[in-house]
Amino acid sequence: MKDLKLEKKNLQDQANNVRIILKQAKAAESELRERIGKPFRPVIHSIERVLKKHKIEKPYYHGGKYNGKAMNRLMTNSDEIMEDIARVILELPENGRCNDAEVTLITEGYAVILHIFDAIFSYARLPSCTVTEELVADLRIFVQEGLRLWRGLDLSITPKVHAIEDHLCDQMLLFKGIGDLGEDFVEQSHQDGIKDHRRLKNPASHIISAEWQSKWEHVRKHPKVLRVQRQVQQHANRGQTIATAAQNGGVFIRSGHKRNIEEVRADIENAENLLMLQNNVN
Repeated sequence: MKDLKLEKKNLQDQANNVRIILKQAKAAESELRERIGKPFRPVIHSIERVLKKHKIEKPYYHGGKYNGKAMNRLMTNSDEIMEDIARVILELPENGRCNDAEVTLITEGYAVILHIFDAIFSYARLPSCTVTEELVADLRIFVQEGLRLWRGLDLSITPKVHAIEDHLCDQMLLFKGIGDLGEDFVEQSHQDGIKDHRRLKNPASHIISAEWQSKWEHVRKHPKVLRVQRQVQQHANRGQTIATAAQNGGVFIRSGHKRNIEEVRADIENAENLLMLQNNVN
């Protein structure tokens, strides 16, 4: 018993030492940044707080980086998010940032470009054998306008952006759609893994953990359980659809894909004005 207490105390001392070292390293980093002319920018943390308010966070099971679900929220709510970010930046002292007109222009430009790429990804996720030449022709317009605005904002052409600009439309024509080639199952595996990890924190041994995990997997994959889950999901979708239709006077709500396309067509009409304003500011 004494050995366990001593070991626990040693571990706590080691953890405290690590915290002290980390704090000292952060202080040294801030001092170095100031010395070489790159001062610490607290505005980054302010922007991250804005994103967190909109439930855009960096889950640790994804390596501490933003995942697809976070980016989906960012693109879907880009107008509101960019307005909040602009408000945060405009509250900073004027001598340490761009002028008000440029801040407003850049944030509006990002809001538009996120809408455009949301539509591009909506096209890209269409299932295989459902894409026609007419759809790809529309997609080419969105890609062209999106990349024009991308360059207008002086953003770098990364390999992924290059793939969208030069290869996405051709690949969709070749396979009649690439939505079935996605890797969403990887993200689902991450989410299942984090749930299992939380539930397996307290068992006294690895043997008990393995027994619990086997039991849960057996229940999740049981045919009767899967059948009931499908029935519940179908009932929920039907009830939601009926309720939505009643609220809209009997007219069914538009799909997310169609809504994205309609919104982006309006955004593209404003992209030319944004680029002209950007050139004037520069």
